[in-house]
Amino acid sequence: NNDQAEAATKPLYANRPLMRQRMNEALAQLKAQAKDAPIDLRHLAAIGFCFGGTAVLDLARSGADVAAVVSFHGGLSTDDPALAKQIEARVLVMNGADDSWTMKDADAFMNEMRGSPADWQFVVLGHAVHCFTETDQHSPGCMYDARAAARSYRLMHDWLDHAFAGTD
Repeated sequence: NNDQAEAATKPLYANRPLMRQRMNEALAQLKAQAKDAPIDLRHLAAIGFCFGGTAVLDLARSGADVAAVVSFHGGLSTDDPALAKQIEARVLVMNGADDSWTMKDADAFMNEMRGSPADWQFVVLGHAVHCFTETDQHSPGCMYDARAAARSYRLMHDWLDHAFAGTD
């Protein structure tokens, strides 16, 4: 439930270095499985929704060796905008135009990305609010939007195809 989710994520929002450390530890665990599992280390991406979207952006900011990160309605803020200079991944961020939780940080996020070497794109989906990909969400500030979800998934697939192929 929301209270449990907030209790689990609040300490990581308050300690972004810890969030980046945990994301990198998770990536290292995944990479370690490549010797025993069908994992193509040349085609790794991190995809996250809401808190997960925030987490994959912090993974990218840490300079992690992934081809791409994709954030759906994730938080855009950072504790250290200079970390963007370390980004190696292609970065695709998709947020709802009417998302009061994330869009307040949109200008600062774009300025941060302008200072990065990353190939990045920030997509604002019209009339969408937070949680636009979550089919079970139906409250005013957190609501599923089938059109925005479908568009964002198509954009993600195209972004990953190009990231893995090494093309524009």
